[in-house]
Parts: sequence; C-alpha cells; structure tokens
Amino acid sequence: MEFGLERIEGLLQHIGRPHDRLRAIHVAGTNGKGSVCAFVAQVLLQAGYSVGRFNSPHLVSPNDTIQINGQPISLDLYTSTMAQMTQRDQQHGVGASSFEQLVAAAFYLFDQHNLDFVVVEVGLGGLLDATNVLTAPVMTIITMLGFDHVAILGGTMPEIAAAKGGIIKPFCPLVVAPQPDPIATQSLVTLAQERKAPYFLMEQARVTMDTTAPSCSDNSIDQRFHLEGSPPSGPVSIDYAVRLQGDYQKENSATAMVALLWLRQLGVVAVDDATLYQGMLQTRWPGRLDWFPLTDPSLCFDQILVDGAHNDSACLALRAYVDQTMCRLARSRVLWIIGITQGKTVDAMISTLAAKDDCILTVPFSQPESMPWISCVDPQVLADTANTHSPPRAVAHASLANALASASNIYTPGKDLVVLCGSLYLVADLYRLFPSLS
Repeated sequence: MEFGLERIEGLLQHIGRPHDRLRAIHVAGTNGKGSVCAFVAQVLLQAGYSVGRFNSPHLVSPNDTIQINGQPISLDLYTSTMAQMTQRDQQHGVGASSFEQLVAAAFYLFDQHNLDFVVVEVGLGGLLDATNVLTAPVMTIITMLGFDHVAILGGTMPEIAAAKGGIIKPFCPLVVAPQPDPIATQSLVTLAQERKAPYFLMEQARVTMDTTAPSCSDNSIDQRFHLEGSPPSGPVSIDYAVRLQGDYQKENSATAMVALLWLRQLGVVAVDDATLYQGMLQTRWPGRLDWFPLTDPSLCFDQILVDGAHNDSACLALRAYVDQTMCRLARSRVLWIIGITQGKTVDAMISTLAAKDDCILTVPFSQPESMPWISCVDPQVLADTANTHSPPRAVAHASLANALASASNIYTPGKDLVVLCGSLYLVADLYRLFPSLS
C-alpha cells in the first residue's frame, strides 16, 4: 500500500469536495479510538443531531463502516456509491485505493444527507491516512498510542506520535487521552503548540471507577465513573455510567466526555447533562469485551467472551479483564480461540494472553472483502509459536466451527471460560456464523 493524500484529494475534487462541508470530529490513536467514536456519536444522536460515523475496518459487512444516524447504510447504497467512486476514479485516472474510495464514498454520503456532525475514525496512522483530508474539523481526539503497524508508522514512539498527531490542525481543539509513555504526550504537545491548537491532556483530569462487576450472563451491567478536573470547558465533578466493559473504558469514556463538554462550552453543540449521561450509557461497541450468547445445542457452553484485541497493549487489557472475571466466577482455565493478522507480534500477543494452564485453539479468518492486503497467520504457525512456551497446549484448526466444536469437547462447566480474540476479522466470522445473535 502507498500512503498519501494526493489520490484521495484528487478523487474528492471530482465529486465536488464533500469533505469541505462536513463538521467533523476526527479521532486517531492505537487503541480506544473506536470506543471514543462510539461514545461521541451516540451522545450527539441522543441530543437530536443527525450524525454520520465512519469506522474501519468493517465488522461483518463492508457497509458497516458507514453509519448514518446510528445505522449502517444499506448494502445496496454502499454498492452503488462505491461503484460511483470507482467510475469517477477510472474516468479521471486517479488511481485511488479501495480504502481511499471508501473514504470518498463516506464523505460523499455524509454530505448528501446534510448531516449535522460526522465522527471519523482514522484508518491507519493519521498524517497520511485518507481521512486526513479533513482540514477544519471541529475537534480532534487522540487516544492511547502504542506500537502497532510499526513497519508503516515506525518503531519508535516519536515516529508513531508524529503519524497519529498528523490529524492535529491549526487552531482546532485537541483532546489527548492518557498516554503510557511520556514521550508520546510530549510529542503530541509539541505538535499542538507548533500548530497553535488549543489542547487538553486527560492526564490532568482525575477519573475514578466504581465498578459493579459484570455478570458472565449479562453484558449490559454498568461501569460507574467519577470525572474531576479543570478542562477548557470549566471545572467538572461528575458521575456517569457506561455499559462498555474493561478498565480502559475509564480513559476512553472520560476522553469522549471532556471532548463533548468542550464542544458544548464552545457553542458547537447543545447537549444538556441528562442527555450526555444517557448517551454515554446507551453506547454499544460490538466486538469489544462482548459477551456473545450461543444457542447451538451441540456446544457445551452457551456464551463466549469476544474481543478484537489485536496488539500487545490490547492483549494486556484483555488478559486483565479475563483475570478479574476468572476470579469473580471462580474459573481456573481459559480456552482461547485465536486468529491473528499477518505482521502482528504473534509471540508477544500469545504469551501475554495465555497462562500456564490455558488451552489455545488457533484458527484462520475469512479474507476481508475489498482488503487484499490483509491475511491471517497460518493456524499451524500460531500453534507452533504458542507451543514454544511450556507446556505445549496449542492445537491448530482448519476453521472457526471446528475450533468451537473442539472447545466444546474439552470444556468443563464451572472451570473453563471460552474467549475468542486476536482480530476483529475473526470476531466478524463468529458473528456471521451466528447471524441471528449478532
């Protein structure tokens, strides 16, 4: 893949420059950007605004990436709009990639629907990502940075921060989530200062969590947070709740909350406190710490914990959540169903996830539509990697269905927890396998 803005700018020029008319909240980061987008979009919807949302990659179907007022566009509309983009691209010899055409389609549809706001998630990086044609967003947000896509973005934190911070625009408000590496924070602050962008660092706020432990049979239990600090919107001391699971939603939700409060203070949005709290509570983000029910009578377990964790830091967060759940439910072993994308740090991910007594069932995932550059690590390679650790406990499977059957054969009620992770593409395969439940 070649990255740059020349092709997307050329294509947008030939469809009337729709991006120039969008009021966008632009979100970059390594982990958490999808959750932050979900929180912001849901609150704006709750407040009565018309809202577009762009997330990638798609989960189950390519049309998932483009949402209008909380719903994916129809597959027919997606297909016809993408055909328009391809036709314009070929007509003018632009040579835009499939992702660039997808971004153009999203911006075109958002403009056609005359939406009040659009919430746009960066695809990869930021500086050279196709979404970065947005030159005047109303807000930019950068979530936690970590090491992912290092072959493209660079293997040092300053390089990664420079790529992600490429979305920072002159005079545009910026909210930065807490960073585990102070170098990331300083790099982003330097970029903001150079571009005269007002910014707020979430590490200057205090967020505490009073969590009602999630029940294994109920994925809608609330996590309760208290946010206190002095962001640009003024001093705050508020309590709110979310249904998204995981300790990291403390930072994600607070980052979204501060961004929305700041937009309110600037007069960009009109959102009262009750609407703000309700929007946060109603937010859902499938595929992330999602307790997925299974009704297949051939399986010995009736639900599975699903998470798209696909890099080292996300795997660390998933393992922490699993440990909490194991302790609460008095379980002693995890049956991991894992599929991983080529180019990831396979050994680090598996060693982070799997404890000594756990079992690992490795699987492939389906080739994502319109994403020929994506491929899965061979399940046998995954199993061999896992089995370099002691004791050997990984077995390769030809399909997800086979792995579920194998997990069922070794599952012990009251002892085991079944977790599927490693890639959102694998999560999508599970949802397709049980379409009536997703």
